[in-house]
Amino acid sequence: MGYGKWKICCMIVKNQGNYSDTMKLHVLILTHNFLPEFTGAATMQYELARFLVDSGHTVTVITSTPDGSEIDQTQFKNGPRESLDGIRVIRIRPPRLEKSTLINREINALVADFLLVMKGLSIRPVDILFMLTPPITLPIFAALIKNLRKSKLVMYMQDVFPEFLISMNVLTRSNLLFRIAKRLEMTAYKKVSFIGVHSPKNKAYVIDCGISEKKVGVIPLWVDTKFLADNHDPYDFIVQNNLQGKYIVMYAGTVGFAMGAKTIPQTAKILENETDIQFVVIGEGSKIHEFQAEKERLKVNNILLLPPQPREELPKILGSSDILLVLLRKEATQNPHGYFNAVIPHKLLTNMAAGKPVLLSAEIHSDAAELVRQSNCGKIINPEDPAAMAQAILDMKREKSKLGEYAQSGRKFAFEHFDAARQVKRMEEFFIGLKSDMPYEFNDPWNINKRSSQ
Repeated sequence: MGYGKWKICCMIVKNQGNYSDTMKLHVLILTHNFLPEFTGAATMQYELARFLVDSGHTVTVITSTPDGSEIDQTQFKNGPRESLDGIRVIRIRPPRLEKSTLINREINALVADFLLVMKGLSIRPVDILFMLTPPITLPIFAALIKNLRKSKLVMYMQDVFPEFLISMNVLTRSNLLFRIAKRLEMTAYKKVSFIGVHSPKNKAYVIDCGISEKKVGVIPLWVDTKFLADNHDPYDFIVQNNLQGKYIVMYAGTVGFAMGAKTIPQTAKILENETDIQFVVIGEGSKIHEFQAEKERLKVNNILLLPPQPREELPKILGSSDILLVLLRKEATQNPHGYFNAVIPHKLLTNMAAGKPVLLSAEIHSDAAELVRQSNCGKIINPEDPAAMAQAILDMKREKSKLGEYAQSGRKFAFEHFDAARQVKRMEEFFIGLKSDMPYEFNDPWNINKRSSQ
């Protein structure tokens, strides 16, 4: 399978007569995930790189060769270097341990970080060095490139490490591994030029760590709203999977540590007598075996489990659903800025943009829940509560007119605040301002009233 099938149909907006026409940047992106993978991180970085190239900037991406089962490895037979829509892409092949344990996952990340940076030392010039984290060790290694090339190093954090290990009860604060990870975290914060986070509570967390407020800012995530809004006809997907006449409750995304893998099977068990309700789960991840084991233990027969699907099929797949699920686990700490209070799942924005009602299972006072309230895109229930989820599904099923309102409001909000074409344009302006030591303020989806009054 070549890149033609995986290529993202994103909307690219050209520069027209602004200050970015006079400054052209050399941008180096170091990342573990890039096309043809279709994770949120891979997609966002492609959209950013593509826009920058179309605007006349030079972009090099150094990334790992994908290891997912859904990726056709034969497309990399021509070597580790390629050109993708004008983006120079250089791939490494790090050795990988089995990902079943947290330690193995961190070792894999550490080795990949080192190899990415070693390869990055050959790139010159570099004005902006950009990376999505975790892993937290990548910006520490990348500081070597920053110092050699006199570049600005931007760390954009998707997950706050190691706080998420506390929030998921993996480690305690007294644990030696946590203390080591905390030192790495603080070192990374000090090495970078700017820390971007995707929610207000994440910003508050970083500032609480002793980092100057001038060095950290909220950079909202982005999604290709034009691509996702084009639902096409979901009929083929529905027929192929024998879903005719079903009320489809769908989860599309990673089945991992953060989503509480047992919640959907337990909810499906409660609703097993509602014969028209069909759960569809599309994805894989570190907790897929736990999900399957719970499904089998409960003898649940109203869940259809499918592997990851090609990205170009995503609009029609999401378009086939009646309700789209977003799940987070309970916050295990008293930290008001803890991981599950602060994280914004990329699939939440994807589901908004797809124009379908969202059912969010998360902490009520989390930043993710606040987005659902601000956007009026669906309902919010407490995390890891199958009974509450089952009742919410039944309630939403009865509220047909309300579901249409949720769908329209969510799509409108995603376009106004998370549209990829707008956000990557803002990223370009931010990069130029950073290079010139000029401050830049991003849009704030969490404070609409403040923005509308300005």
